[in-house]
Amino acid sequence: PEQTARMMEMMPPAGEIDVAVSIPVITGTQNRKADSAIEEFLHRADLVAARRPDWRIGVGCGDDPVAAMDAAGLAAERFGPDRVFAKPSAGLPVDRDRKRCYPFGPRAWAALLSKLPRALYALGGCCGCGPEWIQAINKE
Repeated sequence: PEQTARMMEMMPPAGEIDVAVSIPVITGTQNRKADSAIEEFLHRADLVAARRPDWRIGVGCGDDPVAAMDAAGLAAERFGPDRVFAKPSAGLPVDRDRKRCYPFGPRAWAALLSKLPRALYALGGCCGCGPEWIQAINKE
């Protein structure tokens, strides 16, 4: 939260630049439950919304795409979908037969995103997502 506040103080006044803040939802690396990570995300999003009501707020990357999508849905309810974007990862990578794989393939990942309001400002992908993942959004 302190980093978020400091970052906002360094940005130009509202109206001079279109700004979007991406906040990750991180669960496993800190051994905490998804609810706790989502609560932290919403707290940071509230800080941004209170100080910069014209900024877009997004869920970026993170280690749990399910928690990220839940956070994006709650943010859309709280701030309005036109102010929220989501670009979740495909999960934490695992090695299978000496090849790096992600637990959420294109179809599973797109199915998660399909549960979000269609009026979100933007949808995209982060770590582990390639062109096939983005194409899968259009098929859902």
